[in-house]
Parts: sequence; structure tokens; C-alpha cells
Amino acid sequence: MSKVITRPSTATAFGFMSFEITLRSLKIASLFSLAFAILFALVSAIFYFGDWYRLMAVSCIGAFVGLVAAPEFEPKAFSRPRLVQSLSGLCAGVLAGSVAGFSIELVLAVSIAGLVVGWLAPIWVKHIQIP
Repeated sequence: MSKVITRPSTATAFGFMSFEITLRSLKIASLFSLAFAILFALVSAIFYFGDWYRLMAVSCIGAFVGLVAAPEFEPKAFSRPRLVQSLSGLCAGVLAGSVAGFSIELVLAVSIAGLVVGWLAPIWVKHIQIP
């Protein structure tokens, strides 16, 4: 007799939302994030070589766009794509506000704006033209 070891397939966040985090969804999200960051950085390096601050900023924007666009390109890999897009927008807002040196109130405002941008991602991602 062979024993089958099962483990829970869902991760519970905050006790009221449950969503499945799979290795496939993490691979796809990181692949898209890295690919868009590299693509945006290459275009920035070609046209603005030597401006390293701009290169880093454009790479971060590309990573955010890739992370938000991943559920639109592979919707079956994500159990709750809107949640992934919203949380990535929230994290992008927090990081952008923190890097810019904003006060805590402005970081909160920018993070809420990022959350809204992430929530509305299915509308605007379709109109992005890759450089």
C-alpha cells in the first residue's frame, strides 16, 4: 500500500479570501515581469544611454506592466487574476512612493492609486504597445 500525502492547495489570506498559488502562476508572473523589464530597459538604454536613474525607473515600470499583463496573457494560470493585478498595483504604488521619498500620507495615496490602476488593468493592458 502506498501512502498519498496531500497538502492544501489553497492559501488563505486575511481569513476571508482564498486563492490558489501554483508554481505555474509564479513562473508566468516572474517571466512576464522580467521580460517586460528587460524590454523596457533595452529601449531606454538605446535612446538614453548613460542615464542610469532613468534606466532603473523604466525597468521598474516594465516589471510592473509585465506583472499586471501576465494574467491577461495566461488567464488559466491564475485563479484570481484581478487580485494579482490589484496587489501588484498596490505594491508598485508603495515602492514608487517610498523610493521617491514621499511622506507616509503620500505613500498611502500613491498606493491607493496603484491599487486602482491594478484593478483597472484588464481595461488598459489591451492598449499597450510593446516598444
